[in-house]
This record gives sequence, C-alpha cells and structure tokens, in this order.
Amino acid sequence: MRSLEDRFGDAIDELENLDEQPTLAQIEELHHLIDELDYELQTTTGLGARRYELTKHSRHSHALLADARDRAQNAFAITDEWEVPEAIDRH
Repeated sequence: MRSLEDRFGDAIDELENLDEQPTLAQIEELHHLIDELDYELQTTTGLGARRYELTKHSRHSHALLADARDRAQNAFAITDEWEVPEAIDRH
C-alpha cells in the first residue's frame, strides 16, 4: 500500500489540476477521499514530526477543496442566473 504522504500528495495534485469550473461530483469525490485520508491520519499516526507534516498536507488539501467548492458553486450560480425562461407570461 502506498504511504499516506503519497496519497495526500495525489489528492493535492488532483485538486490543483481541477478545471476552473469543477463539477460538484468531482468535489464530492475528492472530499470523500480526503475524509478517508484524515481518518487514517487520526487513527494510525502517532505524535511527532510525521504527524505534523501529514497534518500540514491535510490542511492544504482542505484549503484547496474549499477553493474548488467555491469555484464550482459560483459556476453553478452563474449558470442558473443566465438561464432564459421558456415563456414569459405578459397577462
């Protein structure tokens, strides 16, 4: 099995390489992955330098996830805002 450091690194790479308008499905999938990595961090890593470094990776991934979620929600809001109604009732 790959190390926790490598898997956090992969998640961070994925988050950094997302499009400017990621889908909510992409965000949810990455959120689930990061939650699993955080759980493993909390349950398998003792105190010390390794845990400190992994916690930095976790915080970085959460910050990137929040940014990606904001971009996805903004893209969704803009799309909804620009939808044209099919018919206008003028009566």
